[in-house]
Amino acid sequence: MPLARFRCEVEHNPVEFGECLTCSRAESPPRGRRCQFTYPLLRALAQNDQGREGIVLSATRLTGCTRQTALEMLVDYTAYPHQLYPRLRGALMHDGIAAQQGDDDEIIVERRFRRQATPEVELTGQPDEIDLRRQLIVDYKTVKALPRKVREEHVWQLNLYRWLVQDGQDLVTGEHVAYDIQQLGIVYLAPNEVHKRRVPLLPLEQVEHFVVERGSAILQALDGETLPPRAWDPHSHPICRGWCPVRQQCLDAGEDGTGEFALDGEAVSSQ
Repeated sequence: MPLARFRCEVEHNPVEFGECLTCSRAESPPRGRRCQFTYPLLRALAQNDQGREGIVLSATRLTGCTRQTALEMLVDYTAYPHQLYPRLRGALMHDGIAAQQGDDDEIIVERRFRRQATPEVELTGQPDEIDLRRQLIVDYKTVKALPRKVREEHVWQLNLYRWLVQDGQDLVTGEHVAYDIQQLGIVYLAPNEVHKRRVPLLPLEQVEHFVVERGSAILQALDGETLPPRAWDPHSHPICRGWCPVRQQCLDAGEDGTGEFALDGEAVSSQ
């Protein structure tokens, strides 16, 4: 499911998008004070998240916490605007870079591809840039500070893109593609600097196993079976505690993923 409602930054309760937008432009703030998000930012946050609707399994969703991915597809969840802002900031940066690529038939920009690993598990992905001349895929990441090394989830994401275009389908043209990619690179965009890093190539068989294993776990959860395992400890990991919009449902489901959790975005129990 896409994001259902915002969670108010001031009162911390779920609010409909329309109510939130009205509050942002009211002559005087209905709740006594305004949050830090303006009307256009709030609209962009909602629309950016709803743009993910309909994509069942994507490369980015497969590399993070698979339990979070499954829960975001299962429950009518809410999120604070500040939790969604990093994703919007990245989307705006990507749009700006894509608009400056120029005309070059050997460069493919922001195009989505699809490939089946099994009859049940199908993956899609949208590489930022494919340079056919150099047999290179490039991805851009906005970060607060340059990481000391390429993050593991980014290594997997770039290799998933390589696997997709090795024997996949271009969803814009409908044509089969078989691109021989021999280089992967990531560009980290920090507030005051830019840094390019080479990403190691993983064996394609290993990447396909990754797709089948993680994709099957998510699809089984969507069919009512056990949720996938947690990627991190929800009680201590900063992503879980500060940024996951389905943390309460994860807690309610328990360590083994078999517990009851609400589909309406509210808590079943207080933990």
